[in-house]
Amino acid sequence: MRVRCVILTPFLLGKGGVRLLIARPRLLPERRRGGEVYAGRTDAGEVDFVVMRHNGERAYYQVAYTANDENILNRELSSLRKIKDAYPKYLLTTDFDSANIDGIRKINVIDWLLGSKSN
Repeated sequence: MRVRCVILTPFLLGKGGVRLLIARPRLLPERRRGGEVYAGRTDAGEVDFVVMRHNGERAYYQVAYTANDENILNRELSSLRKIKDAYPKYLLTTDFDSANIDGIRKINVIDWLLGSKSN
């Protein structure tokens, strides 16, 4: 079993760095199982990752260093709120709190990477 260790710093997390760090250990296995991982824009706005599984299910991921400020939280949730389907939506942050905000699960990125929270 390989263990990957990543030190999350504001330098790495800025300008898309955190998105690349997260994609590798958790989203790439989706591709091996026949799923597809997309990044970019949708009609609803920017979504960092969209996972399309081989059975037709999908999940949406937004990534932020922190969302403790209400303005940042609203900015990060805005594109996920515009998506009207019932598939799971996640906001991944380095914040230690977890929450369910309008059906969008805010999860600590380390917990998510380790699979210690159901996701």
